[in-house]
Amino acid sequence: MVFERILEGKDHLWAVRDMSKPKNELALLFDSWNDFGYLMDFFMDNLEDLKSYFHIERISDAIDDTMDDAEQLERLIRNVPTLRNSLTGSMPADSSLWTTAFLIQIVLYH
Repeated sequence: MVFERILEGKDHLWAVRDMSKPKNELALLFDSWNDFGYLMDFFMDNLEDLKSYFHIERISDAIDDTMDDAEQLERLIRNVPTLRNSLTGSMPADSSLWTTAFLIQIVLYH
């Protein structure tokens, strides 16, 4: 296992990579969340949880929601400002985005 930069040339976000796999774990996770077949199988296997906990009746809705959420999360991760820049005043205009980005960095660093 090695750590791999998520963003080339940036040293603030990393993912674990098992060298026997073609991609790092973050990339594999996003591949899964964007794979219709994988999501269909997952939600079919967990249909009762989907209905009882999330109150979603249609698997197609769950797949659409998952793909949309994955896209938004990936965009957020790729746009996380470096901690150094954020603390010196280069934070995004939307402070909630900055707070979320900051919290993601804390989780990823610890």
